[in-house]
Parts: sequence; C-alpha cells; structure tokens
Amino acid sequence: MSQNLLSLTFSDAALNTLETHFTGFASLSPDQRRSILEMGDKTEAFCRQTMVLAAQNAQAIPHNLNMPEA
Repeated sequence: MSQNLLSLTFSDAALNTLETHFTGFASLSPDQRRSILEMGDKTEAFCRQTMVLAAQNAQAIPHNLNMPEA
C-alpha cells in the first residue's frame, strides 16, 4: 500500500539546475540495476564508521585519496 506523504512541484529553473548537476551521472539499464550488489546493514555500518575514523585521523590517509569524494 502506498502513501502520498509529500506533494512536490519543481519549477523549470530547478529542473534545469538538477539536469546540469547530474549530467555526468551514468544511466543504467534495468538489467544493470538488478545486477548491482546491495550493501547489507553491517557492511554499511562498517563503511560509515571507517569514514568517520578516516576523517578523525586525516594524517593517516594518503594524500592522493580524495576523502571528500569518498
């Protein structure tokens, strides 16, 4: 059962801005989307904690690793 909890309308300017910012994103076919592995709860928690620790210990991270991008 679906619930409509939010009603949202975008202006043409907002849509143009979104399209501009998302032009570099890859588009996947339905088959490609189905084949992508999903992260489980434990793996996601591990990755998030790793990023927190990396931010707290930036001196231990190689300079060529782009932390903001990660």
